[in-house]
Amino acid sequence: MTKVRDTASKTASKISSTFSRYRNAILTVTAATAGLGAATVSGTKKASDLQTTYKTVTNVLVKGGESAKSTAKQVAKCSQTQQNTQ
Repeated sequence: MTKVRDTASKTASKISSTFSRYRNAILTVTAATAGLGAATVSGTKKASDLQTTYKTVTNVLVKGGESAKSTAKQVAKCSQTQQNTQ
């Protein structure tokens, strides 16, 4: 009877250890996924803000009476300045 109890105890210990390892792995993956999600949201917001800025600059230049060629040149200049500051 003692042998059965010892075997059951060892089995329970192994199962507990296995579940503990799985739980730790899941927690690690969850934390990594949360960090990646936050970075994605931040990047998306920055891209959206940049697109809005380009659109605003283009609208101001076009409505200011400049030609399409001049407007494109100014937008390219703004884009280059933005890339240099990153």
